[in-house]
Amino acid sequence: MALLKEKVAGEAKKVLQEMSGPVSLTYYTQEMECEPCASMSLFIDELTALEGQLKVKKKDFLADGEEARRTGVHHIPALLLHRPEDNRAAVRYYGMPGGYEFGAFLRTIVLFSTGRFDQPIDRESLDLIEKDINLKIFVLAGCPSCPVMAYLGTGLAFLCPRVTTEIIEANTFIDLSTRFTVGAVPKIIVNDSTEIVGVLPPGELVKRLIAP
Repeated sequence: MALLKEKVAGEAKKVLQEMSGPVSLTYYTQEMECEPCASMSLFIDELTALEGQLKVKKKDFLADGEEARRTGVHHIPALLLHRPEDNRAAVRYYGMPGGYEFGAFLRTIVLFSTGRFDQPIDRESLDLIEKDINLKIFVLAGCPSCPVMAYLGTGLAFLCPRVTTEIIEANTFIDLSTRFTVGAVPKIIVNDSTEIVGVLPPGELVKRLIAP
């Protein structure tokens, strides 16, 4: 049974037609002891069938465990998007980007293909980020405001080589949600310490990342 309904698949295909070049993705999964992996694998198969410019490499989290750890992947299912400039895995999705998140996910794919980011960000201000920053953005499929911060986070990771963004489906990864006391979404954890809850304007988020 297809995960993407015919209407949704048709709308997704229209969005992906905006792509101007291939996008490389790496998918970490395993067949045993990973309940959400089966649905995620089906989702990826259906997605790549919509657009030939999506290039996905599937990896076994156990067999390719050393490579996963080197890349910074510690949970599955995990889908990584690579910056074309340096092949860095700038964006990682942990769990399926479904519901409201699906649209932001498609826009991120188009961003990685075209390089066009449609949010008001002063690109020069990103040069003021002098340390490596990891953004963990906790979201839920039924949260209408989560895609705003998810897309902003993926955009920052694409534009700034010092930023890595992880979009985490809070209900799929209860252990992480508990560790970071996620009681409301969207919630951003900066470098595993600073918390940002709710929706911020793009400029305000960048200011918080620049601040010491």
